[in-house]
Amino acid sequence: MKNISKSSAIIQKEKQIKLLEASKKKISAQIKRNKTMLANLKSQIDEMGREQANNLQRMMDVSKIVKEIKNLFAKLLKSKKIKKSDKQEIEEFSYAIDDLNDGMEPLDELNQVFEEMKNEKDFEDFFSEKEQQKSQMNLFEEFEVEMDEKDAKEFRKLFLKLIKQAHPDLAKNKKEEKIFNSISIQLNQAKKRGDYDALLKIQKELSEMDFDNLEMEDSYLPLTDLLDDRITIMETEINALKRQLARLKMELKEVRSSDFGQFHKQTKKQKKYHGQDMNNSQLEGQEMHEELKELKKCLEDYLKTGKRPENFERFFVQADFPFDESMFDEFDPEEADEDELVDMLDFLSNIMHSMNEEKPKKRKSRKKRK
Repeated sequence: MKNISKSSAIIQKEKQIKLLEASKKKISAQIKRNKTMLANLKSQIDEMGREQANNLQRMMDVSKIVKEIKNLFAKLLKSKKIKKSDKQEIEEFSYAIDDLNDGMEPLDELNQVFEEMKNEKDFEDFFSEKEQQKSQMNLFEEFEVEMDEKDAKEFRKLFLKLIKQAHPDLAKNKKEEKIFNSISIQLNQAKKRGDYDALLKIQKELSEMDFDNLEMEDSYLPLTDLLDDRITIMETEINALKRQLARLKMELKEVRSSDFGQFHKQTKKQKKYHGQDMNNSQLEGQEMHEELKELKKCLEDYLKTGKRPENFERFFVQADFPFDESMFDEFDPEEADEDELVDMLDFLSNIMHSMNEEKPKKRKSRKKRK
């Protein structure tokens, strides 16, 4: 029997399908790359934000302890339990704490702005457990680019078709039921993200699982009609993938240009050129925090008993003095206006309220700065 040669029209259509398949594969790879970049960026921003929020919280704690220590020194100087000879030493040591307290004025600025933010309407709800969970999921929601009406309709149509095909009740055995359950979860995740590319991959997986269930009437159509249908479907899919890619690129651009993105860029640059210094600074800050807590406890005992603690001077030996004012040089209240501080605290609060922090207590509003 002689082989039946294909017509030029069929050959041309088959070539077109191959080109479309290559184009679809290329766009799908671009989508995957952009999704990875976007996910990594969001993850890095979240991690950096948590790190900065922790550092800021520790610095605020240090500022609070310094003020408490300053008050303890004042009480010691007034206490009748303390010897006059010891008061002279206490007064000299108090100067170092005064200098450290003066160096922390920028943190007072941040604390004051934070206090004002807490007085805003619905702030308590904003930090509630329910809102924490919601915020953790929707931290980047404002940057998401929604599908237009046409894409949303096509997406829903394909999703409903696949969710019906992968319903666990249609499984022929336990193994297939497990697979269908997994696919159903993937479909719902894709729906949540508006991920058309993921739906197409799942569609391919389902068709490969059960080839026998394909529509039999298609086999009776002329080959040219089948090829035309295939081309139409592929062109529709490619156009939808292109629009998904455009949405991803737009979202990536929006995140990068946002306050989140600028924070990420600046922090990444600082770590690249000053990574070791930043690590050393964090360690010094942690050591300072612990040293201050120990000093505070020592002063409280001193005030209570009137007895000078042993090795009291060790906290103030210059060689071992743990309080480094230069750690706070980057905070300049003369250069940073209140709006900038509000923006900074607003960003950090978005990170902080996704960290299972305790709900802040209500407090009085501060007086406005002159």
